[in-house]
Amino acid sequence: MKNRLKLLIFLLLPLFHACETEIDVTLPEYKEGVVVEGFIELGEYAEVSLYKTLPYLSEIQLNNLLEQVIIQDALVIIKKGGWQADTLQLVQSSQAPLHWFYQGSVLKGEPNTEYELQIEWKGKKFVATTSILEPRQLDTVRIDPLEGIEMDSIGRVYVAWKDDPAVRNYSFFRLKFANELYCDRTWLTCLPVAIDDITFPTADMNLNLYRFGATRWFMPTHIQEQDYLQYFRPYCQYGDTIYVKASAIDAASFQFLNSMMVPLYFGDNPLGNPPLIHSNIRSLTGDPCFGSWIGTASTEYMIIFDQLLR
Repeated sequence: MKNRLKLLIFLLLPLFHACETEIDVTLPEYKEGVVVEGFIELGEYAEVSLYKTLPYLSEIQLNNLLEQVIIQDALVIIKKGGWQADTLQLVQSSQAPLHWFYQGSVLKGEPNTEYELQIEWKGKKFVATTSILEPRQLDTVRIDPLEGIEMDSIGRVYVAWKDDPAVRNYSFFRLKFANELYCDRTWLTCLPVAIDDITFPTADMNLNLYRFGATRWFMPTHIQEQDYLQYFRPYCQYGDTIYVKASAIDAASFQFLNSMMVPLYFGDNPLGNPPLIHSNIRSLTGDPCFGSWIGTASTEYMIIFDQLLR
């Protein structure tokens, strides 16, 4: 019987080999571009991260990001009202996604104000415009049980607020977790990352937030492999202190964040059609550019998960 089984496997092997299909992929010619991640918060100086794009098959080294990816020699200026200007300087900061960004020192974000971003680097010129609106205020911030899971030590963040149905509004949410193992050094995007009020037919807005912005780039160096699940988890658990940042944003900022949601959190097939990203960065020199310049009017909240949910 064993000999017959071995013979059958031997005879079937050529069939499996014949099913293999070689795919010859011709990658398009690479042209270096610029990725912009810029924010100006209400009451804060502008912060702009600038990165060089890399060919698709490039290997990124964590200990070589400053030389490999981060743009260090750009001229970055923001303007308010067309004439007040602030020239941003490259600084090292734990608040920066990759530890370095350009930071302002003159203009702080004001409500109902428009800000223009200007970038020059290696003869390339890029511009963008954003607005800071009135702050987003939440009525309820709490921890709810995870639906369908009978555990009283894990949960999700629930937020609710009243919306003016006569005005089109857009909201952007970020989270930070702090516990005995780690403390998020920078604000992380969550799922959903942004919403518009057209989704809700009434003025009562409510949402469940999940922490989905954690990556190995943000992970503290002391976390060991056996603790990866604790760091990358989307839910909150007993012992966490959760910080919530709720922001009002303009339409262009929402379009970018909303278009980034699927490829950012669920990945994308590199052999398929690339997703349409609604970047609000515009090149004046015809060079590739991606990313966003976002004004936010935010309110921060804190929840301590110190009581079991059931």
